[in-house]
Amino acid sequence: GKIIAGGAFTSFNGVVATRIVRLNGDGTIDGGFVTGGGFNGTVSALVVQGDGRILGCGLFTTYNGATANRLVRLLPTGAIDPSLPVNVAFNNSVPVLAVQPADGKILAASEDGWLVLMDPNPNAYTELARYRALQGKTWNVPAVSGGRIYFRSTLEAVSLDVAIKAQPRLDLQIVWTT
Repeated sequence: GKIIAGGAFTSFNGVVATRIVRLNGDGTIDGGFVTGGGFNGTVSALVVQGDGRILGCGLFTTYNGATANRLVRLLPTGAIDPSLPVNVAFNNSVPVLAVQPADGKILAASEDGWLVLMDPNPNAYTELARYRALQGKTWNVPAVSGGRIYFRSTLEAVSLDVAIKAQPRLDLQIVWTT
């Protein structure tokens, strides 16, 4: 087991680690995870996907000198995943994200209250939906349970119904007139 950590730090145990580091099970730095210059701003969340690739979000605009607009996917080696450019724009920090295990879709929440559902595919992150769920600032992870998303900010909390609904039936009544 490896451990991946992100945050506002610039070193780990005296070794340069610019806001991201991967550790071996014994707590030593994993030398096979090369991040170069790392992130230019705080990393809020890291999620390791089933294939070992790492989604990162936060208050950064570059990773290892390359553009990364607050959301990036890394290869297990620490390099930016070139097969999946990010084209979803966030104006503020992205403090949290979650990956749906069933289909790999990504739910990101920005600190200014936007929820964004994205579909990662080989060409780009395709934005499927964007919804202004809250006013105020939020740094909280949205909770998803029973077809609802629970999300709160400094000013309010919301519970959003996101359950898939059955298509309504169209009942036709044919009336013959003569």
